[in-house]
Amino acid sequence: FNNNADSLIRRADSDSGEWETSIKLSFRQNDLTFKYAGLHYIKPEANEFRYLLENYEEDWRYVGDQRTAIYPNLPPGEYVFRVQSANPEGVWSQESATMQVIIRPPWWKPAAS
Repeated sequence: FNNNADSLIRRADSDSGEWETSIKLSFRQNDLTFKYAGLHYIKPEANEFRYLLENYEEDWRYVGDQRTAIYPNLPPGEYVFRVQSANPEGVWSQESATMQVIIRPPWWKPAAS
């Protein structure tokens, strides 16, 4: 069971292979898919997950063994995606793996102040 949550997120378009914790996108890049994994070597198929997109939803989504989160057509704004895993014994990770996402507004529509 891996409690080093920050090591779990990497940008798919990163050529460097470095781990990223934030990304800035244009208003046209507002269909987001997050893929994640939990590490438990004895019984990995029994891992469970929950996730939340801060500033978009208030409650965690408990999704069982699903390893993908999809958010279509997000409005411009600042978000934080959080994911946690539970091992087969039902023990949830203490920390969340996080990714900050900033979707910039179109140039003709300034951000609200």
